Amino acid sequence: MTPQTWRIVTVCTGNVCRSPLAAALINHWAAQLDHTSDIHATSTGVMAAIGAPMHPDAIAIARALGADPAPHRGAQLTIRDLRGANLVLAAARTHRAEVARILPSAAPYSYTIRELAHLSGLKPVPTDSHTDAVCPSSLYDTASVRLGEIARRRGLAPRTNPDDDDIADPINGGEAAFRRMETELVPALRAVFDALFLPQVIQVDS
Repeated sequence: MTPQTWRIVTVCTGNVCRSPLAAALINHWAAQLDHTSDIHATSTGVMAAIGAPMHPDAIAIARALGADPAPHRGAQLTIRDLRGANLVLAAARTHRAEVARILPSAAPYSYTIRELAHLSGLKPVPTDSHTDAVCPSSLYDTASVRLGEIARRRGLAPRTNPDDDDIADPINGGEAAFRRMETELVPALRAVFDALFLPQVIQVDS
C-alpha cells in the first residue's frame, strides 16, 4: 500500500462471515482492474473471533465468486483502523453505530453496505461547485470526489423499512441464511465498488 491507496474497512460482528467476505470481494475486484496498489480492503469485527478463519460457508461463497478467503484471520475493530480508512462499510446499522461510538469523527465516512448502494443509485444533488465536472488526477482522488458527492444524498430518500440497510447475520442459520447473506451483500457491494472506482459515462445535454 502507498499513501495514495484508497483504504476500506469492512465491519460486522464476529469478523468471520459478512465483513471478511466483503473485503475479499473488494480486493478481488481491485485485482481484476489491476488496482491492487490503489484499492485495499481489510475487515474487522465489533466482537471479533480474533484469529479465526472465515466461516466455511462464507469461504465457499468467496471462492465461487473468484475471491481468495485464505489470508483472513479475525480482527477486532480499533480506532487505528478507523483513522486510517477512507471509507467504512458496515454490515448493519448496529455496526455503523459502534463505529461512530468508537470514533465519532468517522461517522461521516461510515455507511452500511446496502445504505451506500442505495445512495449511489440516487440522482446527484445539484451543487454550485464544479468539482464533479473535473477529471481527478488519480483513482484516489476520483473515489474521494465520488464519495463526497454520494454523501450529499444522505437523508434525501430514507428507506421505508430501515432494515433494508442491513445484511442479516447468517451465523447458526444454515445454508439458507448464507444464501440470503450473499443475495443481500454481493449486489450491493458491487454497486458501491462500481460507483466509486469504475469509469463513469458522462451524459451531455444537446
